[in-house]
Amino acid sequence: FFFCALSAWAQNIGGSISGQVLDSQGLAVEAATIELINLTSGQKLETISDRSGRFVVPSLPQALYRVSASK
Repeated sequence: FFFCALSAWAQNIGGSISGQVLDSQGLAVEAATIELINLTSGQKLETISDRSGRFVVPSLPQALYRVSASK
């Protein structure tokens, strides 16, 4: 899958990660599993992409995250 993720930090407290999952033809991937791993704490979070392949994970503590998508 092709994957695009953006992050934004709010008031140096935390933020969110959002993006869109696309296949090799540029089409949205519905119901892809998005996994985020906080590289500091090891905490894992998951969400699922919507019909347009988009996802949002809000209220994250500041950290570096590894983000992956699978279907």
